[in-house]
Amino acid sequence: MEHILGNYREEALDKDIFPIIQKNNSQYRKRFHIDNYLEFKKSFTANDFKIIPEYRYLNDPNFDKKIHNLQTFEQSLINDLAIHPVVKTLYIHKIHEKKVLLTMVRMAYKAQVSTHEGVEAQDHFKTLTEQVFSQPKIDIFNQLCTVIEKEIENNGSDLATNNAYATIKNIIANKQTTSILPYVATKVHTNSTEIFETDATVIVEFFKKRMNEIGLADWNIKISDKAIGSFRVQADKKNIFIPKTSVLKSRKNNRRLTPDVIEGLFNHEILTHVIRAVNGANSILQLLSQGLEGYLKGEEGIATYREQLFSHHTDYSGGTMYFTLGLAYGLDRGGEMRNFSEVYKILCDYFFLKYHGRGYKSKAFSACARIFIFTADPHTQLIFTRDTVYREGNIEIYQLMQRNPAVKNYFDIGKFDPSNSEHVITLQHLGILPSNLSE
Repeated sequence: MEHILGNYREEALDKDIFPIIQKNNSQYRKRFHIDNYLEFKKSFTANDFKIIPEYRYLNDPNFDKKIHNLQTFEQSLINDLAIHPVVKTLYIHKIHEKKVLLTMVRMAYKAQVSTHEGVEAQDHFKTLTEQVFSQPKIDIFNQLCTVIEKEIENNGSDLATNNAYATIKNIIANKQTTSILPYVATKVHTNSTEIFETDATVIVEFFKKRMNEIGLADWNIKISDKAIGSFRVQADKKNIFIPKTSVLKSRKNNRRLTPDVIEGLFNHEILTHVIRAVNGANSILQLLSQGLEGYLKGEEGIATYREQLFSHHTDYSGGTMYFTLGLAYGLDRGGEMRNFSEVYKILCDYFFLKYHGRGYKSKAFSACARIFIFTADPHTQLIFTRDTVYREGNIEIYQLMQRNPAVKNYFDIGKFDPSNSEHVITLQHLGILPSNLSE
């Protein structure tokens, strides 16, 4: 069943209520994006600090209405005896998740004001982001530190005498314990040195051709106009965004667009994100097209696992952003948090070592901008922990595959987390997963 579009004929159990849950989204990706990104980056990296980051869409004027609509929907579900009780529970959980995400955006907005309420909003934001996406885990961070230590030592002994090396070695030396997390099996895959193509229009045509072949001709493939970004799927509107040509040309090292990298991206974006959305929409539980509550870790875990099948990899996925989050949370110094500037300086040293001095400031800034949201206090930022899902999900999928390789045959039924026992049991109750599927 892997990578195959389903052919379902049964009427969905949630056909009447699914259209309601599609509305009232938080749009946190757009709202947390720095709108004057390039101007702020230029100012910050030049140490003049004259430009203040702007969040044009951080305020959601429909927040109260959205919360009210979700609460009304929840109450109607509770009172509706005709809805399958398992389906009802899944929807109530999803409503709760949506309310948390909406509130998280609202707290980020309130934190833009220098008041007591603004300070309280910062604490509330931290609670909410950890509730939905978790906080970086010390064991995973420690294992990653060991990986990074080997990585920088293999990059050349000539670097061992500079300050950057000393900084990173000190971070690694301060890790609290030795990790018990097993290392990922190294896959030595010789990527072609041939560049596939860095013209975005050519990538679009490649994706269109491959998607037509598997019955996905009704999806739109668009070129993003953003100055930064990656390949992205917007399942609810059937959109796929390809980075513009200048961004594709800037990809370096193992991210360069070789044929293997393109195949890995296609497996990640289309054969995982898109296929799972389409199959979920056609199943007896349409909620699987949007995702069960907490599905994202499994979603990205499967996507990164499949992408790695076409790459040379010696570690789990998502290392850079997990390291960034671990530094922000001060996991190397007893939980003493760091702000944007502090993490940026450390990452400059790390990327300087990793890429031999090439583009290290830009990479450090990009990583920090993904997780930090500025507040009214220039020295205090919110830490958005969504990026934990990539590494943690990748690890959980590897571990799941070791315990039960047959589970991969059911990865594509929709957007759920196959390592989440509650998801599995619930979908078994509905007959979507076989009752004999076990770990």
